[in-house]
Amino acid sequence: MKRITLPRVFGIIFALTPIACSSGCLRGRPVDPAIDEGLLTRYSDLAHPPVKAIATSEIDCYLDYSRGMGEGMRATANINASLKDFLGGRSVTYYKVGASEDPPRVDITSPAANFNDLNNYTDPMSRLKVALDRMTAKKDRVSLFVTDFERIEDGALRQKLAGAPAPHPIDASAWGQNDFKEWLLSGNRIDIFAMPFQKPDYYFDQNRSKTYPNWVYTIVFTPAYIAGDDRAFKSSVASFLIDAYGKDAGTGSRHFSYTADAFPVSHGGAAPGGDANESAIVQEFAAPQDRAFQFYRFTSKDLLAFQADPALQDKRIINKLSVKQQVPFLSNVQFGLKVYDVTQPLADLFRVATAPAPEVVVDVETGKSKTSGGPPSAVAFDPGQPADGVFDVVYNVSSGQIGIKLKPDFVGVSRDTVYRVDIVAASPDLKDFGESDGVMVLNYRSGYQIRSLAESIRFAIRDVAGAMDGKVLYTLYIKIDA
Repeated sequence: MKRITLPRVFGIIFALTPIACSSGCLRGRPVDPAIDEGLLTRYSDLAHPPVKAIATSEIDCYLDYSRGMGEGMRATANINASLKDFLGGRSVTYYKVGASEDPPRVDITSPAANFNDLNNYTDPMSRLKVALDRMTAKKDRVSLFVTDFERIEDGALRQKLAGAPAPHPIDASAWGQNDFKEWLLSGNRIDIFAMPFQKPDYYFDQNRSKTYPNWVYTIVFTPAYIAGDDRAFKSSVASFLIDAYGKDAGTGSRHFSYTADAFPVSHGGAAPGGDANESAIVQEFAAPQDRAFQFYRFTSKDLLAFQADPALQDKRIINKLSVKQQVPFLSNVQFGLKVYDVTQPLADLFRVATAPAPEVVVDVETGKSKTSGGPPSAVAFDPGQPADGVFDVVYNVSSGQIGIKLKPDFVGVSRDTVYRVDIVAASPDLKDFGESDGVMVLNYRSGYQIRSLAESIRFAIRDVAGAMDGKVLYTLYIKIDA
């Protein structure tokens, strides 16, 4: 049978045979839905609502002005000066983070922004959580934070913590955990650049006769619409700093990157069959321009013949689709399937999309108008019925391709049926945090450490990894004609 290529436009549709519900009717009457790219896109957006962020060129830069940051700012002065030049001409707002609960703006060209002047960094408190909350709340813009991550809300408060040489006001909790988690779960990216430096112990060494090895961090928050676009990312703040810190690698600098949305999809097939096995007979195939999903139409008869053909060793009906795992903190990610019969939900959505416009009738006596008819109310998302007995997933370790095959006991369908086949991540393992644990710490006298940044990242990633078990990576819609 000849393969037919579906035009990739929303206005052109291909008519399918009537779809009936399992009882032989479709909520009162048969419906002949025209399943086109537009209808599937609408349903796909209901199934997996896209995170919408209004792109903006505005950038927020927060600078930690607390006591003890002077040495860190001096250590990163060259890179910060280059960063300031890189940001020149862009819409950037700089903020001073310290004792104020409402970080004031700072003129980056003023003496107060001299990175080499230790006298600029004397605030007795560092209310860093306010700044972090604001940065991660703005999902539409790039933000960066130059800080040592030493949070002090009340300089007069003295806590006696285990192992500390004396009571102190430093927050030792994982206070950034939720901010990092929510940012990553929105599909965004975090880059942490660390530069080593030496500084006195301002809390436990009154004489300050000795310096201790520490790190100053530039934390960059990059929205998904930039992180997921190679061209946009190349001109981003994070990309600039990756190059800048790479050149300073000899100084012992470190870079850590975190994103939960790094599963790039690639396709080995093209029209007319897409990623389908060349031995499978495809009645229709469609993929939107951005490849958000694919649609295939087969007949039950053709699939049964394909399944029974002893000459075909490759029984995957889809065998050219690749989903790579590039999430930096995960390992051993498995791939699974979640399959749903969405025949009825698509028919319902089609009914709403094609309903006639409301008719307005004017009473000739009173002049009042009355509206009658019109489209039904918007359809709430209907996930369809789980259909676990139709498809299996096959992962080819040599090619990295994900295949979809029929279950061995597949016997065809008794009615025209449309399935939503979600490829999902399964049972991901966390990588070791050994390197970052050794970098994201504050060091003080007697070997005492504050691990707020290390623990904030560790716990945030743990939560994100848990939420990724079952994360939908790509979707296929497969129609099988009876």
